[in-house]
Amino acid sequence: AAPLDAAADLIQLGPIWPTPSKPAAIPLGEAALAWPHGAALLVAVGGIDAPERAQLATAAGADAVAVIRAAWSGASLAPFVAATSAGLTRRQPGRT
Repeated sequence: AAPLDAAADLIQLGPIWPTPSKPAAIPLGEAALAWPHGAALLVAVGGIDAPERAQLATAAGADAVAVIRAAWSGASLAPFVAATSAGLTRRQPGRT
């Protein structure tokens, strides 16, 4: 068993934007992605239905995004990958 003080290595946070899969959930907004999360990787989920949102999420502090609806709809994920990369590039220095 892991010690009680073991740190998380991955955090899934959401929904960031409104999502039809959880209509009653209150979106946290992209500002939540700037919250300190230590060394854990932060994955933004919820409402990332356009490449622009993937870029906003990673620029705000997410290390990755979940694009579940786009993947299930058969849409090309290439624009989401490019936007995620662009967001990581735009991230402000010192933000983890």
